Amino acid sequence: MRAKLWCGAAAALLGGCGDGTVTQNNATEQVAESLRPGGYEVSAKVDALHSTDKTTPATKAKVGEAVRGGQACVGADGSIAPDAFAESGDVCTGKSSYIRNGRLNVELNCKRSGQSGPVMVLVDGDFTADGFTAKVTSDSYFVGTGDYHLVRSVTGKWTGQCSAPVKEAAK
Repeated sequence: MRAKLWCGAAAALLGGCGDGTVTQNNATEQVAESLRPGGYEVSAKVDALHSTDKTTPATKAKVGEAVRGGQACVGADGSIAPDAFAESGDVCTGKSSYIRNGRLNVELNCKRSGQSGPVMVLVDGDFTADGFTAKVTSDSYFVGTGDYHLVRSVTGKWTGQCSAPVKEAAK
């Protein structure tokens, strides 16, 4: 009896008794250890956009608008191609990432054709065996004008096979 009470008290404080599940909003879902290899259908919506240098932002993104769709590939090692989180046309490389135990944190350094200076991208999200959700924050640091701060909601739904090879991945 004491063991059950102790486990109940510990569960209340620690969130469970080691069964590998996470409970949110009365729903229990298995936490994925790593991103599932294969293809993901990715969609994104612009949540916020503002100029950081008081000029017109050098992006085609508009608040409330869907800004990209398409497929992203995850390699056998659980790494995701950086273009899953890039703005259309940007070329990105991974700087750092943490993709484990249901958490997705990625930092990218992106370049844009016609601009001198980087677009820094931070990804903060969660994933399950079926997909991921993330807030993606982009800040531009162009040599000229057009700097901006952009926040997007990005989702990816696992579809299975990846039709493109995994490029340099964010590991």
